[in-house]
Amino acid sequence: MKLKITSIFLAVVMLITIIPTVSLTAMANTPCPSSSTNNSNGAYEHGFSQGAGVTHLGHYTGNQNSPADAVIVPNRIHIYDVVSIGGDCYNRVGNTSRIISIRLQEPFRCPASCPNETHPNNERGIHTLHNRAFAGLPNLIEVTIPSSVLNIGEDVFINCPKLQRINVAASNPNFSSVNGVLYNKNRTELIKFPSGRNVTSFTVPSTVTSIRKDAFTSLTKLRNVTIPAGVRVIDRKTFDRSKSLQNININASNPNYASTNGVLFNKNRQTLIRYPEGKTAKSYRIPNGVRIIGQEAFYSHNRLETVTFPSSATTISERAFENCTNLKTMTLPNSVTSIEAEAFRACRNLEVLTVRRNSIRIHPDAFLACTKLILRCNRNSGAHRLAQQRNINFILMNVKRKVTFKDGRKTLRRNNVEHNNVLTTKQRNYKGKKKGFKFGGWYADKKLKKRFNLRQRITKNTTVYAKFTRNKK
Repeated sequence: MKLKITSIFLAVVMLITIIPTVSLTAMANTPCPSSSTNNSNGAYEHGFSQGAGVTHLGHYTGNQNSPADAVIVPNRIHIYDVVSIGGDCYNRVGNTSRIISIRLQEPFRCPASCPNETHPNNERGIHTLHNRAFAGLPNLIEVTIPSSVLNIGEDVFINCPKLQRINVAASNPNFSSVNGVLYNKNRTELIKFPSGRNVTSFTVPSTVTSIRKDAFTSLTKLRNVTIPAGVRVIDRKTFDRSKSLQNININASNPNYASTNGVLFNKNRQTLIRYPEGKTAKSYRIPNGVRIIGQEAFYSHNRLETVTFPSSATTISERAFENCTNLKTMTLPNSVTSIEAEAFRACRNLEVLTVRRNSIRIHPDAFLACTKLILRCNRNSGAHRLAQQRNINFILMNVKRKVTFKDGRKTLRRNNVEHNNVLTTKQRNYKGKKKGFKFGGWYADKKLKKRFNLRQRITKNTTVYAKFTRNKK
């Protein structure tokens, strides 16, 4: 195929040319190049740094002759060395479910006079996997990484739920693998535990001191993980979207973290960091002493219906309960002073949230997409003002409305109801009594023409009237 290289494309490619020693946190996804080349295992879109004699793989377009792709990534295309794999390279093929394995070709050696060396010992090969390089492959089982790879970005294996093994060449100077789990060379950093690895429990090796932010994301099998004393850094996103994970257990000697019943806290247990998504209980009582509900602490937990807060709680951090789709009711104690942005975003079944404190700071976007929400609060409180500003339904606890039940002019019963609240079940079930008469329901008018809806919200003092019919003799 003829290679078409425009001046604009050359400028873009020059920007994405990556030096092997680039900082991992600074690596960005390479943009989609425009040239395309077939090889023995399918076709790629790729871009060239012509002067350097190298190319960067953009998007794999597939091998249409195979029902399932065991992809072998080439280390050369035509006369160009392949040096990197761009973001989302493989998840844009027509049918991503076809890809079951990916093996990067081993580097090749060239003479000492060979220009543009990209690896020690004059080895030439792929040296960089950009962020999300292998993301979004639903049936990917195995990835094999050669000795030439020096840089692995973030989220490289994200959303690969069946991934069981990441194999690394023993001669790789920067990375290693043990039983399919990816580490740095000296195993002080755990980079990725394969999401679909078929074990229910895993103990992080004692050599590990840090865990990459996407290390335990999207787990489908693992239920229990044990963190050793030496781990100093656990990112808040480390366990995202892990529906199988039930317990995060921390060694008691760890100086930075602690756990209680499989829930992750900081060492003094004043910050709740992560409540595992795989826990099956419908309710949870946050332990006494916890002050801060951390960012995304309960993110996307879809079993919890209610959470009880201790009187020590002060802060609900950003996205703490986002997408907890089964939450129904919750009461915040008077100690809570702050609810941060998107704290309850997309809690679509959260019906009543009671906010007891008047002087509370609530971010305007705390309740985005909470379609059923009613804030139960005091009049002129921070929660009341937010409800008015954001058009959220509210109940005023400190404003009472009277509902009077009458038989004509005779008062049978009187109930106090919070403004905009509804009658309790017991109040709704009350039936008037009159000797020699049969009760026929409650009406909104004296002439007994219009039935009263006992489930309606009470926003003013209200009188309802009983209908009675004389018993037949």
